[in-house]
Amino acid sequence: MAAVEDLFKSNLPIALGLGLTVALPAIFPSLRPQWSAAIKTGVKLYLEASGEAEVDLIDSLAEGALDQLAALIARPAEKLDDKVTHVVSAYKAKARARSHRWGFSEEDRRKRYDRHIAKLCDKISCRCDTAGDHGAVWDMALEKLPECPGDSHCPQAHPQRR
Repeated sequence: MAAVEDLFKSNLPIALGLGLTVALPAIFPSLRPQWSAAIKTGVKLYLEASGEAEVDLIDSLAEGALDQLAALIARPAEKLDDKVTHVVSAYKAKARARSHRWGFSEEDRRKRYDRHIAKLCDKISCRCDTAGDHGAVWDMALEKLPECPGDSHCPQAHPQRR
C-alpha cells in the first residue's frame, strides 16, 4: 500500500487529471468525441512545443561550438588542428548523447543526430562566407565533419570550389 501512496503523493494533480480523462468518457458516453478531440489537440500541442524546444537546443549547442571555434581563431595557430578536432568531437558527443536521450527508436536517434550535425555544418558554412583570411579554420572544422554535404566547404579556403 505504501508504494501506491508514494506513487500518487508527488504527482497528485497529474494522477487526478489522468483519472478524470479515463473516467469521464466512460461515465458520460456523449462526451467521448469532445474528449477525443481535446486529447488529440493536447498531444499535437505537446509535440509541436517539444519540436520547437529541440530546434532551440540544437541551435544553442551549435552556437556554443561556433563560439569555441571563433575563440581558436583569435589565438596563436599552434596545434590548431588538435583544438578544432577537440571542439568538433565534443559537439558530436553532445549531439549523440542528446539524440540517444530523446530518440524513441534507433531511426529517430539517427535523424536527431543528423539534425545536430546539419545545423553545425550550416552555421560553419555561413561563417565561411564572411571569414576573410580565417576561412581555413572554418574549412578545417568542416573537414572534421564528414557527415556534412559535399558542397559544404569554405570558399575562402578553397577558391577553386566556387
